[in-house]
Amino acid sequence: MKTTTKNLSHLFLFEPLDDSPISILWDLVLAFYVVRLAFLYSLLTLSSHLALSYLVPSTSALTATTILAAALWTRYVMKRWRVPRAAGFRGAVGVLAGGMVFVMEELVWGVGYEIGSVKLMEGMTMGFGLMGWVMGMPVLMAGVEGVWEGWMEKGTGRGLELGRSY
Repeated sequence: MKTTTKNLSHLFLFEPLDDSPISILWDLVLAFYVVRLAFLYSLLTLSSHLALSYLVPSTSALTATTILAAALWTRYVMKRWRVPRAAGFRGAVGVLAGGMVFVMEELVWGVGYEIGSVKLMEGMTMGFGLMGWVMGMPVLMAGVEGVWEGWMEKGTGRGLELGRSY
């Protein structure tokens, strides 16, 4: 007998759980997972933004490199921890990470202000436009991954060939 969800519907874990202890524990585990992913993503994105703001003098180059760094860190975190391509799940990770980046940035800015380091505060604030990119990047990456895997399934496995119709 092949095991499918329909065959497993009589088991306890697949029944609708209202306020049972297993349902509450499952929600806590899922929330912890989202918070952990968001913290890691925000820490990686903010640290790369701080390093880039120290190294790159131009503001326009800083914006492009920060968006690229956010895309790379999103790809790393989502693939490393096998995050599903559900927009709601990745959206929660992105919004929570954006809030964490905002709080961490304000803490770093406050420390820089207290110690009087102008170089630390100079050009460090990410801004709301870049914050939007950081928050939306996990959902955007889910769309890119879906398109990429669709092309790979239709193709020959050699990668994306733009001039070829499938």
